[in-house]
Amino acid sequence: MELSQKQHSILKSLSIKFTQVEYVNPNECPIDELNFNLKKEVETSDESVFCTKLKLTVTSMNDSDFHIIIELCGNFSLECSNDLLRESIMNKNTVSILFPYLRSELTLITSQPGIEPIVMPPMNINAMFNGQ
Repeated sequence: MELSQKQHSILKSLSIKFTQVEYVNPNECPIDELNFNLKKEVETSDESVFCTKLKLTVTSMNDSDFHIIIELCGNFSLECSNDLLRESIMNKNTVSILFPYLRSELTLITSQPGIEPIVMPPMNINAMFNGQ
């Protein structure tokens, strides 16, 4: 199949960057019984450009000093006049694009010598935000 000008994506990734990465484990807390909190925020700057932010906070039930915070921001452009489709792409597609970066960063920062890495399994992130 040959791509032509007619077959372009209406969603374009302009940039993806980590805006916060924090790992605090002064007491060498074991990684069992962790709490994961994931939040999403979409900020529009104009009709076609917006930022989707994902923020993961990991805390321990056993150690109040332990925490991990990872925040990721993706800037996107979207050429879409259909409001329902636009809303769906902004809140679902962009989250699906960003989530693997967040998972990877969590594993990367916890894969240090003497620390058991935290590996989040692949998941349907949109179903999670929909409460399913």
